[in-house]
Amino acid sequence: MALVATKSKSSGKRAGTIQYEVLLQEILTKAGCDTSPEAPPEVTRLACHMQLLQELQRAHSFGSLTGVMDAILAEIAKSLYTNEAIADPLAGVHPAARGGAARLPYFAALQRKQQEVAQLEAHARHLQGVIDGRSEADRRALEELQRASERRREMEGTIAKLEYQLAKAEDEAKRAVEEMEFNRSKDQASIQYLEQKLSLTKDALHEATEENKMMKSREEVEMRMREQFAAGAFDSGHGQSRESARLGQGDEAGRLIRQLLVLQNGRIEDFEARMASATSATIPSNDTVGELKRLFAAEMETVHEEIRNLYEHRKVEMASGSIYAEDKGDAEEDAEAEAGCADSAEAPEGGSQPTHTGRLWQAYQIRAGRNELFRSPMAVRNCSDKELRGAISRILEENFLRVCPYITPEVDTFRAFPRTRRPLCSPEELQSMLKNPDDAAREICIPSPDFFFHHLDDRYGCHEVAMLVAHSMLQAVGRLFGVSKKVAMFGKVIGGEVDDALWQYALQCQWLMENHPEAPQWQVNTQSHFEQFWRLLYPQLPSAEISAASKEVCRGQRQNSFSNSTVLEYIIQQLLNKTEPRLRRWIKVLKWKDTLNTNKVHRTDIIAIAPKIFPDMDPKVVDLAFCIAAYRHGGDHMPLESMAYLACHLEATTLEWPPG
Repeated sequence: MALVATKSKSSGKRAGTIQYEVLLQEILTKAGCDTSPEAPPEVTRLACHMQLLQELQRAHSFGSLTGVMDAILAEIAKSLYTNEAIADPLAGVHPAARGGAARLPYFAALQRKQQEVAQLEAHARHLQGVIDGRSEADRRALEELQRASERRREMEGTIAKLEYQLAKAEDEAKRAVEEMEFNRSKDQASIQYLEQKLSLTKDALHEATEENKMMKSREEVEMRMREQFAAGAFDSGHGQSRESARLGQGDEAGRLIRQLLVLQNGRIEDFEARMASATSATIPSNDTVGELKRLFAAEMETVHEEIRNLYEHRKVEMASGSIYAEDKGDAEEDAEAEAGCADSAEAPEGGSQPTHTGRLWQAYQIRAGRNELFRSPMAVRNCSDKELRGAISRILEENFLRVCPYITPEVDTFRAFPRTRRPLCSPEELQSMLKNPDDAAREICIPSPDFFFHHLDDRYGCHEVAMLVAHSMLQAVGRLFGVSKKVAMFGKVIGGEVDDALWQYALQCQWLMENHPEAPQWQVNTQSHFEQFWRLLYPQLPSAEISAASKEVCRGQRQNSFSNSTVLEYIIQQLLNKTEPRLRRWIKVLKWKDTLNTNKVHRTDIIAIAPKIFPDMDPKVVDLAFCIAAYRHGGDHMPLESMAYLACHLEATTLEWPPG
């Protein structure tokens, strides 16, 4: 509220100064202040004087002193708002005059400011409460969001676990179906085997009946001879009839021998026909083939034993009558019976016909460890039975030609074995096949260690005999050409310790070494040549490992010399020790892929990952190579280490020398 000065009746007659003096007195009077100059200082009086000064300022009464007076008024106005004045603005004012002083502009403005401050403080407290409430709500929302995130992570983990279990169950179901299909095929093969066995049993019964008739006929002849001897038909008075009886008995034994030989040849042809049907008509079954071989071996042993008995009987009877002269036909029959048909029949396609010597077939039926003669290959050379030793020697000589060009292609095998009658495959044919490693026939037909071992096993019907022949042949290799890492690997392959794919990988390394596109006669005979070949074989190998390999190859050599043979020996030694870089890498990769720790690789898994691990190779080629290599392990799977050997071989077939 502004203070307005009232004019007296004589104000117009007064001067301006007197007018403002009167106005000051009126203001002081209305405020209840002492108007005398000697009054003590107080806030109310000061406020009244300030009111008058402001009136003078608005009336522009200061003239040239307006600027100075404005500064003075501002300073005085600031001094009014001291802490003491704010704490008690009406200090020193008489209680009766406090009401009038409160209406002064200064106090009214102060009250308004205090009210505004109070309102602002209240509003600030309200806003602080709102902020606190929102902070609490945000905190609760954040906690709820964190709990929801945890629940989401738990749900995602549960979903991933269920998906893994579902994939595992699907894989197990798929493998169960494949195993069921495989077992069904085995059952079908077993049924066919039982049917064939029944047919063989019927044939054996018929043959036993015929043999029984033959034995009865022989017994009747012997009985008649005994009756004649008892009746004195062979006394001194009947010398001519006695000699005729002996000759008739010898003719009867010769006739029986000829009948048994005809029966033997017929049974051999029947056995070969049954073997062909068992291996081609259905899925090959080791049990079926083995049973056929065992039955045939037992039958042939019976026939040969009977031939030997008849021959001994004939020889004794003739010796007792001092009959030594025989015609040419009987001499040939005796020689054939004595040898027990030791000479081989005409060899069929793909291999030699096994000899049908009785003692040899008896050896085929004896398992290793049950007979001292066949416990170790070294015993064959010390065998006292010339017939048996000669038969095994012929087997070794004929089958040695199948693998000799692989081990030592520069040696003339015909000179090494001059008594060989007919090779299974000429060295020229083997060399031409060896120079074309990409030929499809190489994977199926060319004699490799694994193929050769199964050839022996299938041909001679006994696993131990196949091992005997294989190890004896290796000893012949060692005697003729010396023992090397290559021969040692060959022995491990045919002994079943490592797979045939490892042998093929070593041959592929040798082929790369000997077939440089720029120089056909290229040799690894210098440090630079070795590093060049090593970088081709292992493109990602560090230089430090290449230097270490170079030093390792030169160890034990004179003047740090290199050659194709020493480098190949070093590669094979690494393969046998499982330290070869490519083999170690593939074993590591396949173990990482084997999440279930089954240590097996199934055909379906290889088909699925073949485009990834062999991007530059047709998946059908990978599938074919897997099926060929996995046949010995069951047909649909192979051990992880065997798959590593096969992967090394397949990867090596894609390596090529860079141009230039």
